[in-house]
Amino acid sequence: MEFIINKHINKNLFFTSDINYVIKNSDIIFICVNTPTKDFGIGCSKATDLSFVEECFTQILNYSENDKVIVQKSTVPVGTCENLFKISKKLNKENNFCLISSPEFLAEGSAVMDLINPNRVLLGLADGTIQKKSLFFFKSALNVLYRIYLK
Repeated sequence: MEFIINKHINKNLFFTSDINYVIKNSDIIFICVNTPTKDFGIGCSKATDLSFVEECFTQILNYSENDKVIVQKSTVPVGTCENLFKISKKLNKENNFCLISSPEFLAEGSAVMDLINPNRVLLGLADGTIQKKSLFFFKSALNVLYRIYLK
């Protein structure tokens, strides 16, 4: 992982804590956050805690000034995208984004190799013009990532 970061830092890989600036200036945003088992309330010790996913999604919608492609990478239960669409409806931002679900299949200790050599890539998205454009961009991004990791 250190080799990959050092090779690309400040070329096409940047780190910042100014999340709102990045949201405003990005076309495609990946949500890659922890989804632990709930340790409180309904579903304690059984259900997935989606608070990090929901918080990221809400922040993206609140600070977006143009259409965004949001790729939800965290492993989440079925129905999560429907819940995210409900959040967007409450915020009156339901037409400003395309949500793509592409869960990761990474194992602890081999995450980088699993990312470089995935045994499967799943995509889920709704129908529509922005969605079709998004799929084109996402496919292009995957090709770029694939070429970067092969070099």
